[in-house]
Amino acid sequence: MATTQQVIDALWRARRGVQVYRDLPDGLRRAHLHVLYALEELGGAARVTALAEKALVKIPNMTRLLQETVAAGWTTRSAVPTDKRTVLIRLTEAGTACLQTYYWDYLDAIAESLRPEEHPQYDAMIAAIDQAVATIQQVTATIDET
Repeated sequence: MATTQQVIDALWRARRGVQVYRDLPDGLRRAHLHVLYALEELGGAARVTALAEKALVKIPNMTRLLQETVAAGWTTRSAVPTDKRTVLIRLTEAGTACLQTYYWDYLDAIAESLRPEEHPQYDAMIAAIDQAVATIQQVTATIDET
C-alpha cells in the first residue's frame, strides 16, 4: 500500500505532467495560448476585463499580452461602436489557426495516445485522484477555519 508521501508525490507528478508543453515557435508563449483560448471560450470577441477574468490574468498583464497578440496578428483591438471608450478584443483567423495548431491539435495527439480502451485502469485512477483532491480540499478547509 502506498504511503501518504507517495500519494502526494504522485499527484505532484500528475500536475507536472499536464504542464508539459510542446515546443512553441519563437514569439509564441503559453500565456498567449491561454489568452487565445479564453477569447475563443468567450465567443471570439470580448472586452479586456472579461478576457482577463476568464484567463485569470490581472489587467496590467493582460494589457501586455494583448499588445503582443495584436502585434503577432492573433487578435485585433477595436472600439465598441456604441461606447468608444470600451475596447473589444477579437480573435483573428491567424489566432484561431495558432490555437488550433499549438493547443487543440496537441491535446488531440495526447488524447489519441491515452485512449481509455488501451488503459483499463483509467477509471480507477481518476476515481482515486478525485478522492485525493476532495480529501485535500476538506483538510485545507478545516485548517483554514482554525
